[in-house]
Amino acid sequence: MTGRRPRPPAPPGAAPPRPAPAGDAGVTLVETVVAMSLLAVVLAIVTSAVVTAQRAYRQTAAVAESESQVATVFLRLDTSLRYAAAMQPETVEGGPGLRYLVTAGTARCHQLWLDGDRLRTRSWRRGPRGRPARCWPAACAHPPARRRSP
Repeated sequence: MTGRRPRPPAPPGAAPPRPAPAGDAGVTLVETVVAMSLLAVVLAIVTSAVVTAQRAYRQTAAVAESESQVATVFLRLDTSLRYAAAMQPETVEGGPGLRYLVTAGTARCHQLWLDGDRLRTRSWRRGPRGRPARCWPAACAHPPARRRSP
């Protein structure tokens, strides 16, 4: 004998023992490198897909935010311009603008204009001797010093 003990006999009714698999010596370095290379390629593809999905999500979120802001501006303009008693288009700082008078509640003069890609606005109460504005040309003729709106 070579130092290996024989197995005890299997109990009656038990399945016979399986023989040891042949060639169970492990894997070679080449097989390991090939497996790791395939795994690296698969991970690169998955990472690329995740990055692309995140980029698309960010772009979609930015578009949705812009559309929401535009909808808010149109709603505010609609609410404000609906009750305008008078309107006058004008040029403000070299760009298109609009001056209008709202008489609902306390009469106020309003001015809208494009400043590059931003819509700017200001409003003021103006009338003779500090009284509320009543007459379109006289009431809104001279807006106060310009303050930038956010």
